Amino acid sequence: MKTFKWLLSITCLIAINKVQAQNIPSKQYLGTVTYTKQAKITDKATFNKTSSIFIKTIADSLMKQMMALKTKLKEDTSEISATTEPFKDLMRQEVFKMGAQETLIDDLQKDRIVNFIIENGSDKRERFNFNYTDSLVYNSYNSEEIEDYFDNETIISLKEFKSERKLIKGYNCFKVIYVYQENFDKEEFRMPEMIIERELWVTDKIIVPFHSIIRNQSILSKYYPIEITEKIHNVNGYETKYTIDSISIN
Repeated sequence: MKTFKWLLSITCLIAINKVQAQNIPSKQYLGTVTYTKQAKITDKATFNKTSSIFIKTIADSLMKQMMALKTKLKEDTSEISATTEPFKDLMRQEVFKMGAQETLIDDLQKDRIVNFIIENGSDKRERFNFNYTDSLVYNSYNSEEIEDYFDNETIISLKEFKSERKLIKGYNCFKVIYVYQENFDKEEFRMPEMIIERELWVTDKIIVPFHSIIRNQSILSKYYPIEITEKIHNVNGYETKYTIDSISIN
């Protein structure tokens, strides 16, 4: 759920941690992988109830911390209370993007892996690139290193279901379910506990050190995710699915 990093930046909450990719495979793949990202409500009544509580918990926590900081600095706190509801509305729009469709493209080149995005039919734009020379990920907007790219997830549990199989784009995939917590420890403000569950359909026939959706190296060192379904704990009736449109790598 990288949206939360964006939300933290709105309130000056972004911080950086340095990390390098590990376990670079001996075989370097070339080609292109394209995903479609689509979020949907699966149970409207349940979603409306649980998402409202979820948004309120996060907004109230951040606002309380900002209030405490401004009070400590002897600054005016009136504007914080006035912006609470608009902030909740903004969070709801950014976290739960109903009907929005994104296309994610990972272009595996000789010296790097480049990620592109197409949002709602807009022009393709470059977001990230993984450099094989130094095993680091860079922001394509400003060429600066994204130092926490592989370091913002703590896996709580991971289970493989190798007997459950699905053929996806010619790959005999098996299911993996993992639960992780978003790491906000080094941010200026503390986020409430953020736990995400992902169901992956993976192949162990491909090992690539970079993936624009899955950013955990312990997973990428073992298999390549082909299909992904993501759910937020405590928000029921809502899911985000990443479906592969095409994969052409060798």
